[in-house]
Order: sequence, then structure tokens, then C-alpha cells
Amino acid sequence: MIIPHPFKRTSHGIGYVEGLDIDAVEVFNSRCLTSYANKRAKMVADRLGIPQVGGSDAHEPGMVGRSYTEIDASEKTVEAVLSAIKNGNVKAGGQRTPPQYFIKQMFRGLKKKVQA
Repeated sequence: MIIPHPFKRTSHGIGYVEGLDIDAVEVFNSRCLTSYANKRAKMVADRLGIPQVGGSDAHEPGMVGRSYTEIDASEKTVEAVLSAIKNGNVKAGGQRTPPQYFIKQMFRGLKKKVQA
């Protein structure tokens, strides 16, 4: 089990990971407007020794892969990939989503609400 964006308030992050039976925690989510949630997740994962992954949380095709997880697996099998994640043979990377994408998405959401 991987906990996504635990400290990202706008996406209902759970706000903690300590004491949970988890395999990894997302420490880099590209859809965070500021670096706070990602930095806090990394700090907590470092302190607890939990493997760390990244995710683009893409809401449109152009944002897929904006953030990612490098996985050092012994083979290209599901079992080897899962084992690599659980053993911490992973590295989160990428870039945050540019603010204009958030603004565009916000206006699309407002438009849908008005038309409903």
C-alpha cells in the first residue's frame, strides 16, 4: 500500500503516516501548489525509514509523467517491481505542475457548476 500525498490538504491527504502498515509514501506529487506537502512527506518518510515514491496525479494528458518514481528492480516483473518498492529501491523525481494548469482546471470546474 502506498499513501498518496499525505500532507496535501486540498486533496484530502490523511495528515499522517506514522503507525500505518504501508509499503511506501508519496513524497513528490507534482500537483502541489507549494513545496510544503512534499517536503513534509519526505521529512516524515526519512524519519520513519519508509520507501518514497513520486506521482504526477495528472488530470490531463499533458501532465502525465510530470512526476515519477524510478524503480531499481532486478527484473521486469510485477513481483520484482513490488519488491523493489517495498525494499526502498526507488527514487521520486520530477517537477511541479505549472500554476496555469491549476487555474485552467479551476475555471473548468466553476463552468461545470454554473451550467449544472
